[in-house]
Amino acid sequence: MKKKVLSILLAAAMAFSLTACGNKNQPADSTPAGEPSSGEAAGGETTGDAGEFSWDKFAGQKINIMFVEHTLTTDMINEIESFEELTGIEVNYTTIPEANYFDKISALLSSQSDTLDIFMTGPYQIWQYASSGYMVDFDTFLNNPSMVDPGYHVEDFYEAVLNSCRWSCNTGEAMGSGSLWGIPLNFEADVMVYNKRLLEEKNLQVPTTTEELTKACEALQNHSGNGTYAFACRGSLSWATLITAYQSFYTTYGGTDFELGADGKMVSTVNRPEGVEATEWFVDLVKKGGSSTWASTTYAEAVGDVGAGTAAICVDASGSCLSVCLENASEEWENLAIAPIPVAKAGQDPMTQIYSWSLAMNNASKAKDASWYFIQYITMPDTLHDMFVAESYSNPTRQSTFESEDYQAILAGVDGYIEAFEASVDNCTMYYTPNSHAFEVLEGWCQTIQELVEGKYGSTQEGMDKLADTLTNIVNQ
Repeated sequence: MKKKVLSILLAAAMAFSLTACGNKNQPADSTPAGEPSSGEAAGGETTGDAGEFSWDKFAGQKINIMFVEHTLTTDMINEIESFEELTGIEVNYTTIPEANYFDKISALLSSQSDTLDIFMTGPYQIWQYASSGYMVDFDTFLNNPSMVDPGYHVEDFYEAVLNSCRWSCNTGEAMGSGSLWGIPLNFEADVMVYNKRLLEEKNLQVPTTTEELTKACEALQNHSGNGTYAFACRGSLSWATLITAYQSFYTTYGGTDFELGADGKMVSTVNRPEGVEATEWFVDLVKKGGSSTWASTTYAEAVGDVGAGTAAICVDASGSCLSVCLENASEEWENLAIAPIPVAKAGQDPMTQIYSWSLAMNNASKAKDASWYFIQYITMPDTLHDMFVAESYSNPTRQSTFESEDYQAILAGVDGYIEAFEASVDNCTMYYTPNSHAFEVLEGWCQTIQELVEGKYGSTQEGMDKLADTLTNIVNQ
């Protein structure tokens, strides 16, 4: 490998089986049909007795990758030539805009096409693809020393981030246990970015609780005249709106989304007191401190407004917030700072929703071993480190990257970012209950929040009662 790798063999945990949920012992064919690949028995199970690890073990094989258009994708494509030289594996790839990326992936997976080997995915897609038997469990490879470079160090991944790709496929069971369906490339956790200058002008301290945030926003509304406002966050009708500011605040109040009923069906719990209180507070905050165009606000507009000084405070994904704080990245970059999101009660740890892009593998692939080699190469400590340092990405998935001198030097110029990261990295998780109707659930929920802000319902309780019925019906279709 062109990059220097570390030493010490990793220890991994799960039982052998290249399975999707409910589909045992799917063959891991990366050689011609009928022939076991290196490290496999004839039945397709990894034996672990195929000798020492070697990067050229599968030279001559070909793999097909489908990338989503993303800054991470550019860096991965730049690594392909080095990977091919190291391994002798030929890589073919396609890049597709996110707007129709998942439709294309879903079509290929559901048809069990072997023209797709590797794809990018997120936690929400795992709920659909893994439970349908379309994905490969990476514990199969991690448990086989002959398939893992001694410098891979799986323990170097932040546990909470790796757990965002683990799921048992049991209905109603949270992520974090079971099979490993993806290897994370990056992750996002919510933080607060604020304008130090504007807070100082109003003699305000940095808010640490939701009560303090409300008071600060009341003081900061119209802070510099008409058109300026206090608090920016996403509001557009999209599933992405619900996984950032609202969900993190909702969780810190103790709100939940579903529970498993005695009949085994999921029942929405959004209308319970904790969820109603959280929603009522959030709606009030948007009304008092938000912009008049909140209901159409995307992440770009929210962080753009705080970067321009139009908004005083913004809560959004860490990468979005960091993007306006780097040198010369925005008009107000020198006045911006990062902090953990405010919590419901003083002394609480931030509880932020996680989102991660990961590399996954098609269970119908005929080149599973060679595909694992590419995924392993891209997620090696040195490869990920170089990607994050070169592009100033936020939130690396490996602890070694975050702690490296050159990455720390990038963050040193952003007031509060390191502290906010360390405060949230162990508590960020997937707080939504896995279900195959996630996007429909989230968009329906978002619509209710918009309607509450518009004043459609007589009370927050009324709106959340109606939402609970709607969500229960959706997930039990």
